[in-house]
Amino acid sequence: RLVLNLVTVAQAEVQAGLVPDGMPVTAWVVAALEPSPEGLDQMRRQVAMYLGAPGYGEMFEQAGFGQLVQRARSGDAHSALVESVPNELLEAVAAVGSRDDVARRLGDYRGAGVTQVAVVPVTAGDPAGSRTLRAVAGMA
Repeated sequence: RLVLNLVTVAQAEVQAGLVPDGMPVTAWVVAALEPSPEGLDQMRRQVAMYLGAPGYGEMFEQAGFGQLVQRARSGDAHSALVESVPNELLEAVAAVGSRDDVARRLGDYRGAGVTQVAVVPVTAGDPAGSRTLRAVAGMA
């Protein structure tokens, strides 16, 4: 099994294309149904922790966020990085927005060759991610 985390749909498609036929590909996808400002902040904090990490940083660079990766690797304070994470980065590696937006994005991952999408719900503003999880369960 190949497990992917914080990847764009395009990156998932490339990785899924590299595995032998029949090997399962799982993508962990952060999901937030109509996230609150607190939910978006939670996502920013989580993504900011990965910006400078080996492997993750290169994926973020490839997705067009190289300046943030450089800042993370040069020692910028975590709080400054959090404030700098744009919505575009969150939308690139997560399923965010309306029910239709979330369903479309999860479907995009499946269309890219991901055989199993593991939804990681945002919990700030959505206790236990219950609203998001209920919506996703209804999409099956």
